[in-house]
This record gives sequence, structure tokens and C-alpha cells, in this order.
Amino acid sequence: MGWKGKLLPGHRKNVTIMYTSLLDASVNEELIVLRVSSGHLYNWLQKMGVFVGSRLTRHDQEIKYHPVRIRADRGEVVIPAGLGLKIFVHTDSGEKKSLVELQKNETGHVEAMSCGKGCVTALKHLGLEYDSPIHIWTILQ
Repeated sequence: MGWKGKLLPGHRKNVTIMYTSLLDASVNEELIVLRVSSGHLYNWLQKMGVFVGSRLTRHDQEIKYHPVRIRADRGEVVIPAGLGLKIFVHTDSGEKKSLVELQKNETGHVEAMSCGKGCVTALKHLGLEYDSPIHIWTILQ
């Protein structure tokens, strides 16, 4: 259910407000985070730089990512795209994005991981854990 006429902070014109969960939100449209229903999720999203008031775009299923070769604490490691989507990096330029969104020679450190404990443990054996420095070496296609 939505209504017109509400002026949101940062907007100069009236916009239509539709309240929905992220799962049900329209794709390829700007979304604004209004509320997070879980305290744990709230904290986890903040680690990735998503706060109440943040603007997001939900992409459709057509986006394709590729594995990346990174230089981490224990040398070079190839991270599959599906796993790279679950590793969030705080870049040296101040951005926060998933590992597969980084460009060649971009650097930063691991800010958060959205995979399970087993995955986090496996990545640790590869030299990749919270606050580990990251250097994107190659994007494999």
C-alpha cells in the first residue's frame, strides 16, 4: 500500500511511497531502507554500510559475476563468484562492496561475510578473514 504527497528528506519533489520487504520490492528501481526488523540483521547490514535511509537497487537475476584472483595474507587465492558475493570489502577509497564488484588492482580489507561458520572457517584457512587486507589481482572470465 502506498500514497503520494510525502516529501522525503533529500528529495525536491513528491514521490510515491510503497512499503514492502526487500524480497518483494521491484527490481531496478531505487529503494530506501526505512526499517530493519531484526537487531542482528540491523547490525550485519551496518557492517556493510547499509543504514536506515540508505538507497539501494535490487537487481534482477541477469547480473553475472566472475571468479576473482586475490592476493591475501597467505598468497594468491581464486574465489568463486558465488562465494565472492558473500564477502564484503571496505575499499581503501572508502566504498563498501562485494568482492566480485571490485576492479583489478583495487585494495581494501574484509569488512563482513554473509556465509555460514563453515565457510568462514574455510576462508580463514585460505588467509581470508575479518579485517584481512585484499588486493584484486585478476578478474577471471
